[in-house]
Amino acid sequence: MAVQLGPVSLDHLTDVRVRDRARVARHAVPALNGDLIQQLGRSSVELRLTGSFFGPDAATQLAALREAFRSEQQLDLLADAAADGYVANVVVTGLDVTQQAGHVDRFDYRIQLLEYVRPPAPTSLDALQGIDTGLASEAAGYLDDVQDGLAQVAQLTALTQIAGFGDPTAKAPAMLTGYQEAGGGRTEPATTIRDLLSSGG
Repeated sequence: MAVQLGPVSLDHLTDVRVRDRARVARHAVPALNGDLIQQLGRSSVELRLTGSFFGPDAATQLAALREAFRSEQQLDLLADAAADGYVANVVVTGLDVTQQAGHVDRFDYRIQLLEYVRPPAPTSLDALQGIDTGLASEAAGYLDDVQDGLAQVAQLTALTQIAGFGDPTAKAPAMLTGYQEAGGGRTEPATTIRDLLSSGG
């Protein structure tokens, strides 16, 4: 049985063991015969492969297997016996090597693998994600209009604070006095108009 573990070909396997376990939570419920079971998925598949390297390339093959173990990286696994083929990536968690006396070009090994599951994508923290961009633009335009209106009101309020800006009839009596002086002392019409303005109508 041949198994490809990353760059290493394991051609001479004598034993392949696969362990697959489900994760469940057991909850004791008063007056219930038995436990309440909650399914929590499954654990990563565990594999144990036993085999040998022999021949002139045995030492080179063993060195490649050790390098794969020491890399501490996830490796691709191609094997029909690896839990019906649904284990695609693994990490090496253990490696045992035995060399028998008198067999220079033979190494027996036992390697332990654990299924590697890629972590899920991080959850986006963008509070505006999923909001219609058209609605967001319309709301932004509305806020701009409100701000422009408030700015115009503020300008009008500032104008009323300018000295001399207010009731235009307040200066009318003084203007009529000047008119009287220019009229050569004829004060009757001007006085009548001034009295009307001073009395408010």
